[in-house]
Amino acid sequence: MHQPLGNRMARVVFFLLLSLVVAYAQLPDTFMGVPEPDSDNDSNENLDSDEFYLEIDEARDSDHEPGKDGRCLLNLEKVEVYPAYEGPFQLAGASVQVVGVEASVAKITRSPGNNGSTAFTIGGAVRLIPQKNGVIRIQYEITGAIPNTIAGMHIHEGTDCDDIGALFSSNEPNSWIPVKYQTDFDGNSEGAFDIETGFSYHKNIGKVVNFHSPDGTSIGCGVLLPVRGGNLEINYAISSSQTGISIATLTRSPTNHGPTAGTIGGTVRMTPSVNGFVLFEYDIFGTFPNIVAGLHTHLGVSCNEIGPAYSNKQPNAWIPFKYASNENGTSTGSFVIDSGFDYDENVHHVFDIHDAEGNSIACGPLVPMGFGMAIHRGETCKTDVDIKGHFWRPMDSPDPWQDIVYIPDQNGNAHGSFTIKTGFTCSAHDQHAVVIKGEPEENDSDFESDYKPFEDPRFQVEVEDDTDFRSDMTEGVRIACGALFDVDERDDHSDDGFPYERTFIVIGILVVGFMMIGLTAVYLKFWYLPSKEGSQSLVDPGEGYSTFISPSTGP
Repeated sequence: MHQPLGNRMARVVFFLLLSLVVAYAQLPDTFMGVPEPDSDNDSNENLDSDEFYLEIDEARDSDHEPGKDGRCLLNLEKVEVYPAYEGPFQLAGASVQVVGVEASVAKITRSPGNNGSTAFTIGGAVRLIPQKNGVIRIQYEITGAIPNTIAGMHIHEGTDCDDIGALFSSNEPNSWIPVKYQTDFDGNSEGAFDIETGFSYHKNIGKVVNFHSPDGTSIGCGVLLPVRGGNLEINYAISSSQTGISIATLTRSPTNHGPTAGTIGGTVRMTPSVNGFVLFEYDIFGTFPNIVAGLHTHLGVSCNEIGPAYSNKQPNAWIPFKYASNENGTSTGSFVIDSGFDYDENVHHVFDIHDAEGNSIACGPLVPMGFGMAIHRGETCKTDVDIKGHFWRPMDSPDPWQDIVYIPDQNGNAHGSFTIKTGFTCSAHDQHAVVIKGEPEENDSDFESDYKPFEDPRFQVEVEDDTDFRSDMTEGVRIACGALFDVDERDDHSDDGFPYERTFIVIGILVVGFMMIGLTAVYLKFWYLPSKEGSQSLVDPGEGYSTFISPSTGP
């Protein structure tokens, strides 16, 4: 059966309209002029010199409120249990905050049309820093310009010094018209000012900064490019059902020079139990065969000085606890104990293995197990494929996320902060997924700890002798995920082409499409159908279809 021509044409127009909308929705943000922060733009490489960089580390440590003076602030919008996770883990809540400094830098060199006295002398840098409410801060340093003069300096709409374009402002009168710089006797000038041009910080990235002579001629210019590679400060708080796990890797005690010195080893695993009790699971090998001897947590945090058994009970709660070895010198077992000190209070203390005479033969500090957390390249938590890998710039350094861990306490809580350098600006992390790991994987039973002192302050733990400890285990199962968002919405991005401009354009396409459908209906009714006079119907509609009847020509 055939459908009426009007129905068929209307459906063709509708599906054409729908195709246009769907195709447009798939266009990348760069089509709208939004900068792509993840791209490796070769033009950024000329900014690797510290001479033209904003001092990111100093700015980060300065006393600024979030959202002011270039401070970028991202928060974890919503965290949920990882979709692919089917284990017993339960997430009570998580908060992750990313703090950094935003800045763009233009390296000033001779303008292409400058063939005058400053052609071989002019140089410098301009730094662009976002403020609140759409204001931008300009910091400039210029050398080798015309001495003892006052002239204009502006951001222009062009993206290349060969074609700088008009002054980049949507305000009337133009915000840049009164802006001037003043040089000294040597042609040098430096200063800073705030300006509101109608365009946000992000909209100014990629634009040309231009220095003029008094007659308006361009003598020096440069393109504003985002500074990358500054340190980010990550603050986190996690609450979950994943309680703390600490591991002691047993090695020869410093005083053990006997027959077990070259054979003894093993691991001890400590986890919190209930009502202040602590569970210990041990696996010892290479000790004396067929002995019964003591094993205890000690006051000390180093095998060089273990101190007494760690208990505030009277008599000492550790006195009755023993291990029994077999004929091969191995022993495996577990027990719970209330020593008067809970799990958290036992962390970092030395676990010691004795011989039958009470001498220390093996020991190791109880090192808390860390679980990984990282920002990923993906912007959704649906699948591993969507999340992608860690978000960092490989050309700059090894993966900085591989050693980042959080350490849960006996209640499943963890909080702290660390600094990290991913090679990207703070705002480039906006909308990216944060993945939190937990629950040791099956192969984590072979976990070993490294209790050598280390220098990285992000893992620093305060203990009695100021010795620092860290865990090698930074893996675990992916158990939670969420996306970061810009807290301050400092630039709103409404003038950056997404999502507002895209929304208006989609609405425009819909309006035009419906106008096309309306014009088609008018054409059919008043021009096409009347031309078929004498015809009862354009097609044989058949059952279930309405008919188009040509206008009556009489009774």
